[in-house]
Amino acid sequence: MYRWIGLCALAYACWYLPVQGQSLQEMRLALTQTPPHERISQYIEYSEHYLNRDPKLSLELAIEAVSEAKALSNDSLKAYGLNRMSTAYGMQGDFSEALVNILQALTIWETHNDSLGLGIGYNNLGLIYQYQNQWPEALQYHFQALEIKELIGDTLKLPYSYNNIGEIYKARGNHHKALTFFQSSLGICRRNELTDIIGHVLMLCGDAHAQMGNYAAATRYLMESMAYNDMNGDTYEKALTFSKMADVYLKQENYPQALFYFNLTENLQEHISHRDMLAITKTTIAEAYFSMSDYLQAETKAEEALELAHEIYQLEALYRGYRVMYNLAKDRTELAKAITYLENSDKYYQELLIQRRSQEIIRLQAGHDLSRKQSQIELLQERQALQMAKLEQREAQTRNRTIIAICSLVSLIGAFIAVYILYRQKQVKNRHNLILAEKNNIIRNKQEEILAQTEQLQAAYREITVINNSLEKKVKERTTQLARQNEQLAQFAFMNAHELRGPLASILGLIHLLQIPDFQQDDEIIQRLEKSSQQLDAVVRSINRTIEEEYQVDE
Repeated sequence: MYRWIGLCALAYACWYLPVQGQSLQEMRLALTQTPPHERISQYIEYSEHYLNRDPKLSLELAIEAVSEAKALSNDSLKAYGLNRMSTAYGMQGDFSEALVNILQALTIWETHNDSLGLGIGYNNLGLIYQYQNQWPEALQYHFQALEIKELIGDTLKLPYSYNNIGEIYKARGNHHKALTFFQSSLGICRRNELTDIIGHVLMLCGDAHAQMGNYAAATRYLMESMAYNDMNGDTYEKALTFSKMADVYLKQENYPQALFYFNLTENLQEHISHRDMLAITKTTIAEAYFSMSDYLQAETKAEEALELAHEIYQLEALYRGYRVMYNLAKDRTELAKAITYLENSDKYYQELLIQRRSQEIIRLQAGHDLSRKQSQIELLQERQALQMAKLEQREAQTRNRTIIAICSLVSLIGAFIAVYILYRQKQVKNRHNLILAEKNNIIRNKQEEILAQTEQLQAAYREITVINNSLEKKVKERTTQLARQNEQLAQFAFMNAHELRGPLASILGLIHLLQIPDFQQDDEIIQRLEKSSQQLDAVVRSINRTIEEEYQVDE
C-alpha cells in the first residue's frame, strides 16, 4: 500500500511542482491564467518546495505571494507568504529579516485567532533561534508550537515540532532525549500514514541511534527510511539517508559498505547539483579509500574533491582533501609534495577556523541584532498596543457619547410617544364618554317607553281581568241558556217525532191512495185530509210560539 501511496505522491509532485531550475519569470508566466487565490497558494507551495534546493528562488516566490496577497487584501494568504519569506531568509542566514517577517505573520494570525497559523509561526520562530544556537528561546517557541498543534489536533504538522525539539537536544549532545522526541514523531507518522515525511523521521531516529553507538538499530531505521524515500522519489532525502548509512558503516570501520553508500550519495548529489555536500562526500570517500590502503582511488577522489572545492571554495573540503594528499605523499616518501600539501592543508584549516569564527561572530552579531530587533519590535508592539488602547478608549468614549445621545433621543421620543398616547387616550375616553352618554339617553328613553308599555300592559291586564270576570258570568248564563235550549230542542225533537209525524203520515197515506188509478174518490178522504192538515198546522204553530218565547227570553 505504501508503495502505491509513494507513486501517487511522486505523480502529484511531477504534475504540480515546477521543473528544477525554472525561473520565477517562467513560473509567473505559467500561472498567468490561474485564479489569483490559487496562484498565490501555488507560489507558497513552490517556495516550500525550493527551500532546501534553491533558497534564493524560494524567497523570490514567497515575496511574489506576499505582494499579490497584499493586492487582494487577503490577510490569511499574506501571513502564510510572510512565513515562507521568514523561512527563506533564515536559510540564507538573514535572521533579522526572518524575525521581522515571522512576527508580522504571527500578528496577523493572532488578530484572526488562527490556531493553525500560530502553530506554524511559533515553529518557525523557534527555528530562527535554533539556527542561532539560542537553545532556550528555540525550545520555548517549539514547545509553544507543539502545545498549539496538540490542542487543535494538527497531526500533519505535529511531527515537525517533535523533530525540531529532537534536533535541539541532538545539537546539545543529549541524543537519548532527542531519540525520544524523534520516536514520538515517528509514532504519529505511522498512525496517520504520513508517508511523505516518515522517511525523514526514520533517518533522524537512525542517526540518533548511531550517535549513541546502537549501530544495529541505526541500520534498521535507515534501511526503512531508504524504502520510504524510494517510494516518495525524494532524491534529496535519499542522498541524506545514504550519507548517514555510510557514516554508520564508517564508524564501524566497514569501509566497503561505507564506500558503497558514499558512492550512492555522490551520484545523487551530482544529480541534484548539491555541490557543497558533494565536495565533502568526495573528500570522505578519499579518506575511506586511504584507510583501506587503496591509494590510487584515494588520490583520484581527493583530486576530484579538491577540483570541485576550489571551484566553489569549500574550505572544509580543501582542508581535508589536502590532508589526504599529504598522507598519500608522506606514505610514498614524496617529502616535497607532502610539505606543499601540508602547507595548503594548514592554510585552508586556518581559513576554515577563521571562517567558523567569523560565522560564529556573525551568528553572535545576528543574535544580538535579532535580540535588538526583537526588543525594537516588542517596543513598537507596546506602542502600537498603547495607541490601540488609546484608540479603543476614544472609540469607547465616542461609543458612550453616542449611546447617551441615542438614549436621550429615545427618551425624548418615548416621552413624546407617551404624551401622544395619553392625548389619544383622552380623546378616545371623551369619545367613549359621548357615546356612553348617547347610549344612556337611548337606554333612558327605552326605559321610559318600557315603563309606558308596562303601564299600558297593566291597564290591559286589568281590563282583561274585568272581562274575564264578566265573561265567566256570561259563560254561566250562556250555559244555563244552552241547557234550556237543549231542553227545548229535545222537546221540539219529541214534538217532531210524535206530534208532527202523526198528521203528516196520515196526509201522506191519503195522498198515496188518491194516486192509485182505480181508486174512487170519496168525500170522507178529503175530510180526513183536511183534518190532518189542520192538526199539522196546529202543531207547527205551537212550535213557533215556543221558539218565539225562548227568543224573547234570551233577549
